[in-house]
Amino acid sequence: MNKRIVFFLIALLVFSGCSPTATSEGETQSPITTEAPTGPLVPVEVATVTETPTPVTIENVIEYEMKGSFDFFWEQANTDPDSPGYGLIRDRYPGSEGIASIASVGFGLTAYIVGVEKGYISYQEAYDRANGTLDTLLAMDRVEGFFFHFVNIRTGKRAWNSEVSNIDTSILMMGVLSAGQYFGGEIQEKAQQLYGDVNWPWFVDETRDMFYMAYRPEEGFAGHWDFYAEQLMMYIRNLTPSVMSHMNCHSERSEESLLQTGRFFGHPGRIPSE
Repeated sequence: MNKRIVFFLIALLVFSGCSPTATSEGETQSPITTEAPTGPLVPVEVATVTETPTPVTIENVIEYEMKGSFDFFWEQANTDPDSPGYGLIRDRYPGSEGIASIASVGFGLTAYIVGVEKGYISYQEAYDRANGTLDTLLAMDRVEGFFFHFVNIRTGKRAWNSEVSNIDTSILMMGVLSAGQYFGGEIQEKAQQLYGDVNWPWFVDETRDMFYMAYRPEEGFAGHWDFYAEQLMMYIRNLTPSVMSHMNCHSERSEESLLQTGRFFGHPGRIPSE
């Protein structure tokens, strides 16, 4: 009997230790929760590594612009050797596709010289391009040696009913003469022929002693270069005595003015002779 009581007590103790803790009547046991932090969140700084930029020098900028300018004249030219417009260069990009500017050709001929000196292209590449371009120019329509401002880049014919332009012809001649002096030989001969064909006095308004601005076969002359602008190259480059005689420029005051202008631009202090 005593053994049964002892066994009963031991079993009671074991089972009572494994049962959940008793709660008061009406109470429920709540789960344990963790409260979220209150107050503003503090951002965590993440360290970043910033590369120090390489400073750009003015020489880098000039070189970048120079190469980009050369690329335009070299890449936007008509390079079809069988085309009547070989060597003609677009007036602009990307607009006006198929339209060349005669002034753009003059800038391009000068750019080719720069390209050789800077190592962008070879001497032979520039020679061939310039030589072919001058052949195109010699075959194009002209009026008293002056070129139309805008032409078809493939045919070399007048475009947009454009004017015969003395200023654009002058810009062209700057490139033509530069190419002639740089390359020499047959290119120089062609350059001199193109320049010699231009009848500069024909474009002078004798009543005002100055160049007209434009000429259209359908309308005649229009406008005057009566203000300070790029037309100064026409006076510096082309004022031979025969031109000056048409412009009443042989007064002492006029000649001294031209001499001072020539000295300013690095030319000898004399009026060019024919």
